[in-house]
Amino acid sequence: MPERAPHARRFPSSAALGVALRGELTAAVRKGGGHTVALAVGRTTLPHYEDLDPTAFADLRVLAVDELVPPPTRRELRFSVQLRAALPAPLASQVAELESGGDLDQRARDLDAELARAGLCACVLGLGPDGHVAFNQPPSAVDAPTRVVEVSPENLERLGPVAPARRALTLGMATLLRAGRVILVVDGPGKAHALGRVLDGPEGPDVPASWLRRHPDCRVLIADG
Repeated sequence: MPERAPHARRFPSSAALGVALRGELTAAVRKGGGHTVALAVGRTTLPHYEDLDPTAFADLRVLAVDELVPPPTRRELRFSVQLRAALPAPLASQVAELESGGDLDQRARDLDAELARAGLCACVLGLGPDGHVAFNQPPSAVDAPTRVVEVSPENLERLGPVAPARRALTLGMATLLRAGRVILVVDGPGKAHALGRVLDGPEGPDVPASWLRRHPDCRVLIADG
C-alpha cells in the first residue's frame, strides 16, 4: 500500500473532537464492511463513547483494541470492563472480552484470522507519546500481526496500578490496516513529534502510528484546546 497524507481535522476542545469522533465512527459502521468495531481504551478516547447511538451498532461485536495480561487484580482496570462502563447500556452488552488465559499466542493468531475473515469495519485509536497505537510500540513493523507484547515500563506506568499485568494482547498494525476506517484521536501534551510523522511522514517502525499513512480511510482528529 502506498503512503498518503491522512485526512486531518483540528478542534478547539476535546468536547468538539468528541462530537466529530462519534460522527466519523457512526458513519463508518453504517457503511458496513465487517461485523466488529474495535475501540481504544484510554483517557483521550473513553469520555467520548457515552453518547454513541446504540442503534447504529446493532448486531456488531465491540472489542477493546487490546487487553492486559495477566488481568489486573483490580477488575475495574481491565480494558473490557472500562469499555463497558464508558458505553451506553445497550451497547455495553455487545462488548466481547479478549480472553487472556490459556495459550495466548494461539489465541492472538485465532483472533487475527477471525477479524480477517469477518471484517473489522472501524477502529478508534489513541496516539501514544512514543508513537504507539493500540500496544504496537516502537519498533513495530507494518506487517505486525495481532499478538502478545511486553508493555514498556513507561507505558505501563501511565496505566496506573494494573499489577500483575506486564503484557498485552493487542491488535497488530496489519490487523488495524485492514479496518474499513481508522480514526486516530490526538489529544494531550507530548505528541507533536508522533503526530508530525503521521501527517507528514516518513513512515517507520520507530513511530508505529506513521504506518497509518498507508490506510485509505484514516481520519486524524486533533484537539488543540
